Amino acid sequence: MSLLVDRSSKILLGLPSSHPKLLEGLDIWLQLGLISDSLVRQVCQQFLVCPVQFEPERLIISEPLQPLPLAAVAPSIRIKTPKKPPQPNLAPWIFQSLGAQLRVHWLLLLGLFLVLVSSGVLAASHWERFPASGQYGVLFAYTLSFWGLGFWASKQNNLKSTARTFLIFTLLLVPMNFWVMDSFELWENYGGRLTMAMACPALTLITSALCKNPVVFANITTAKSQLVNILTLSCLHWGWQVHHFPVIAIYLGTLATTITTINLNRYQQQPPITSVNQSQQPGKLGMSLFAAVIVYGLALLLVRAIFVTRVDVTQLGLAIGICGWLATWLAQYRHPSFPLFPWQTLGSILLFLGWLITVVNQPGQAIVVSGFAVWYLGNRLKRYTLAVDLAVLFAIDLQIIWLTWRLVPFALQEKVIAIGVKLTNAENEPWALLSVALFPFLIFMVAITEKINYARYRKLAQYGQLLTFLFGGFLTAIAAINPTLRSLNLLFSTLVLVAITNRRSFASIPLIYLTHIIGLLTLCSTINWLLYKS
Repeated sequence: MSLLVDRSSKILLGLPSSHPKLLEGLDIWLQLGLISDSLVRQVCQQFLVCPVQFEPERLIISEPLQPLPLAAVAPSIRIKTPKKPPQPNLAPWIFQSLGAQLRVHWLLLLGLFLVLVSSGVLAASHWERFPASGQYGVLFAYTLSFWGLGFWASKQNNLKSTARTFLIFTLLLVPMNFWVMDSFELWENYGGRLTMAMACPALTLITSALCKNPVVFANITTAKSQLVNILTLSCLHWGWQVHHFPVIAIYLGTLATTITTINLNRYQQQPPITSVNQSQQPGKLGMSLFAAVIVYGLALLLVRAIFVTRVDVTQLGLAIGICGWLATWLAQYRHPSFPLFPWQTLGSILLFLGWLITVVNQPGQAIVVSGFAVWYLGNRLKRYTLAVDLAVLFAIDLQIIWLTWRLVPFALQEKVIAIGVKLTNAENEPWALLSVALFPFLIFMVAITEKINYARYRKLAQYGQLLTFLFGGFLTAIAAINPTLRSLNLLFSTLVLVAITNRRSFASIPLIYLTHIIGLLTLCSTINWLLYKS
């Protein structure tokens, strides 16, 4: 720092500008008169200042006042804007609408039911006085009355729901008419035959007219094939006095329904759902009204056979299994709007029920039902690749072998077992023959697992390999007690492992080690068998 004084000499001082005693020293020099006040100011302005940032002043601009209109000054009338009504909750609204629909239909059905019951009660005291044709004539008269009321109501614009209820109820009474005609055996007398001659064409025409009525069914193209199905299910109620015909009727109805349904869903295009053909729209269960009527006709046959005619239910297991397979087929091949859950569950239950009914006394029918289950699980395995489906599939295939063995005559079974026991010296442990007899099924499991592995479903393939390994170990364990069977089982296992190793381009090291170990065990077991034999 340079300090200028009156003398001609200059004194140079070097001090940091941040020294805390600098201002105090300048003040002392000022009091002693060594420096002037102007020099102190000059030093401070030059060395002891820093730039200051000033904030710009905010200018508040007020908006100009606008004159109020006269309408605002004058007393005004407040106009209340209408408030939007609150939107109703969706769940109560749905239940309210559903309740209103059910109230109309169920009240009509309840009224029709009460009419039938009251008429039956009134006629019960005098029922025996009427001939069989007269007794049936009451039901036929009700059928014609309901059809006439429905036909008249369909012409009225404000009675469409009532007309549809009457017509549907008429359609449901048609198979009941054929049932009653067969139960009363109307063909045994002239009056009954005359009644049948009038009733059968009338019921056929009524059914045909209802299937083409836009109030009930709008889709005429699909009604042609299903009309035949409905009439077939109705006519199958005839002839139940003939021995074994109830069982034949059940299977004919089941096969006719299955074939018609498959052809209808696979080869025909369903039309778009509009306001005109609401009856073809699948309901919450994915079933149209046409399908519901057909299911009703088939269920009526089953109910009559099981609960009225007292047919042995074990003879109907295959029919129940076919119905279950049809339900699973519909669940897998219908359009996306068709719900999968209830029909797959129902089909699985019916398949299991059909198998359970037939597995004890009807092994042949149980095999067919098991085949339907294998088809169903195979398709599920392709779609969902679930491990539980693979396990159940293997279990069903294994029990098919057992059912097939049961079909073999008992004498032939004993002969085959005797030959196997003689060749393997397994008199004390004939059950050990299963270690070789079931080996083809183990090869089947290996083939299925390799196919899954080739399709690159790694986790499912690993699960299949685990099941195959466990089953193969079980067969080897039960063969260990017999030298001959043990050697054969190990030899077959070695050949299978060698085939798997050669087939895979990148065989795992544990598989290679397992193949070598089983091969060595086969060699040792064969030597032991030869020594035991000699």
